[in-house]
Amino acid sequence: MNAFSVYWRTYGGLKELLWSPYFFGAANFWIWCKPIWGDFSSNFIWHDWGISLIGSVLSFSLGSLAIFLAFSNEAFLKVIRNNGDSASFFMTVVTAFFHFILVQFVALSAMVMLIAYPNIYMSSLGFFLLCYAVACGIAAAAALVDTADLLNKMGVLDDDAGDGSV
Repeated sequence: MNAFSVYWRTYGGLKELLWSPYFFGAANFWIWCKPIWGDFSSNFIWHDWGISLIGSVLSFSLGSLAIFLAFSNEAFLKVIRNNGDSASFFMTVVTAFFHFILVQFVALSAMVMLIAYPNIYMSSLGFFLLCYAVACGIAAAAALVDTADLLNKMGVLDDDAGDGSV
């Protein structure tokens, strides 16, 4: 369980989770979508497309993390690891993806529970977690943009090193 304690510490704990703009965005979207998750007459059928969506998004998240790690050359990793600092850019990006993947699995579990126990509470929880998983996808994509920006800026250093100057 060391991975979870490292993740939770790097993520910032409950305070960072609850005060995240992505959490607020998901909550806002969840409220606006009450006609979907609160529809008793449909027997909460939204879980069918929710499970399909999570499957596709999960593939994106795992592939994106693999790409992040694959494009990280030795010089880039040295910079983003920040001498092994637990709050390094490297750990922040990996934690963002771990959080994204974890929320997806929790959302998927809630949707399976909704199939087993179709009630308003499970529907509400499952749909909120689906909304939050999508919001975490935006956060993970933002981490990739930050990574690309940093890698792009490091390209200037590579160019400078090529002409004999540092």
